[in-house]
Amino acid sequence: MEPYIAEHPVFGKGMEVVAYELDFRAGFREYCQGLETEGPAADPATFLDFAELTNGKRGVVRFPRDLLMVDFPVLFSKDMMVTGVSADLADDEQVLRRCRFLRDHGYVIAVLGLAPAHVDLPVMELAEYGAVDFSAAPGEHKQAVVSALARRGVQALATNLDTSEAFQEALSLGYTLFEGEFFARPIVRPGREIAPRKLTYLRLLREVNNPALSYDEIATLVEQDVALTYKLLKFMNSAWFGLQFKVSSVKHALVLLGPPEIRRWVSLVAVRSVAEDKPEELLVRSLTRAKGAEQIGWAAGMQREAPELFLMGMLSLMDALTDRPMEDVLAKLPLEEQIKTALLGGTGNYRDVFDAVVAYERGDWNALADLLGRFRIDDQEIPGLMRESLTWAREALHEI
Repeated sequence: MEPYIAEHPVFGKGMEVVAYELDFRAGFREYCQGLETEGPAADPATFLDFAELTNGKRGVVRFPRDLLMVDFPVLFSKDMMVTGVSADLADDEQVLRRCRFLRDHGYVIAVLGLAPAHVDLPVMELAEYGAVDFSAAPGEHKQAVVSALARRGVQALATNLDTSEAFQEALSLGYTLFEGEFFARPIVRPGREIAPRKLTYLRLLREVNNPALSYDEIATLVEQDVALTYKLLKFMNSAWFGLQFKVSSVKHALVLLGPPEIRRWVSLVAVRSVAEDKPEELLVRSLTRAKGAEQIGWAAGMQREAPELFLMGMLSLMDALTDRPMEDVLAKLPLEEQIKTALLGGTGNYRDVFDAVVAYERGDWNALADLLGRFRIDDQEIPGLMRESLTWAREALHEI
């Protein structure tokens, strides 16, 4: 049984991903208990591959007290896992001894949900990271905690940063690690237009989504951009396709792709190019949403709509990529009305598929269960589909 796991990226000051916080449906305890059904010799590391889940980064897991106190943490790689301990347990003497044991054996400790009263407790001498929930902590707590952590040499993590303003506040206070949805929000400034280079790719997207797509017209557009021409020919001659002959012209490549794959490839390249000044994680998320929406569409019996669902997921973060309202971006593209309706918050099957992808992404398991019920999808299919979508996104990122 594959576990439901949402991954929340943790960024450094340069907006590079340094770790992922792993959010389990019903909690980590229930996941571990579920392993009992796999037999007495079940190895949890077999069912929770940190390297695959976190793309080689560390995974932060919040351990409840009962699992912390047994041997469960040491079953996972100390190089891949950060042991999360709730600050509410910080004054528990047994927890302190357990944390000391883990630290002495090379495991990294993060104390989560810190308030000023916690930072002078002995457990902080063992911690490498301390986290403050920015959505709940008063302003004076945020400053007091980061100052105290700095004196101890503990890295300060600001969590639940849901706006760019919250991120800027954490940055200005001295936090060095950041988690939340802030990176996927557009920074809209009045009078600011889409950058010319990004507008070029949006125009290309508009052309390939024209129902009367012309190979000659698309070839002309592609050939006007040397970098785009190179990317297309490299893509067609890569191991991804495994062709037995070399493709040397743009039109030949387009004919081999065909209209559906032309739209898909151009969407991939366009989003990659539009995202050139944005965190790479934003692009990974766009690609994962695209593939996830397509896969859920297939599972829901919407095979004919799968290409449109893919494009919907791909475009769903275009507001954050261009720093413009979604209405402005979509106005420049000749899309199916159902795609526009879904991305602008309307209702319908497209929107339900989109909401299911986002619910999994954010770990909103109750909302996801409701949506899967509407589509009559076996909920055991979804973790595998979303895991495949994430793997595909990371692989596709290196092919375009």
